[in-house]
Amino acid sequence: MIQEAIYTRLQAVAGLTALVGTRVYPRLMPQNPTYPAITYLLIASPRERAMGSDPGIVHSRWQFDVWDNDRDVVRDVTEQLRKALERYRGTFTDQQSQTQQWFDTFIDNVQEPGPELVDDKPVFRCIVDAIIHYSE
Repeated sequence: MIQEAIYTRLQAVAGLTALVGTRVYPRLMPQNPTYPAITYLLIASPRERAMGSDPGIVHSRWQFDVWDNDRDVVRDVTEQLRKALERYRGTFTDQQSQTQQWFDTFIDNVQEPGPELVDDKPVFRCIVDAIIHYSE
């Protein structure tokens, strides 16, 4: 699945793992998280349509949230995340062990880190929106 492929891609980038290690989580962080950390969530996954048959191409929108107690660390992690994803292409294996194509990735938006409350503690969060095109 593309979710596992995203995790694998982020773990393969040394500059990013040097900052967050394995603290990359689908949807939600664990309770009492260690920072910095990244969460990611599928926002939308429209499929291409064609007359008679569909080509099996998904144009998915993902939200990546970068979290830390220090705004500068959030900026550093965000830059490494952007570098890891921007224009990335590759292959991944689906649940039926078939090779799928990750066609391209575009960073659509990066917000300035802002303060949030997590477990009643202030923490900074930066939202990164990415469009990932892949086959299913």
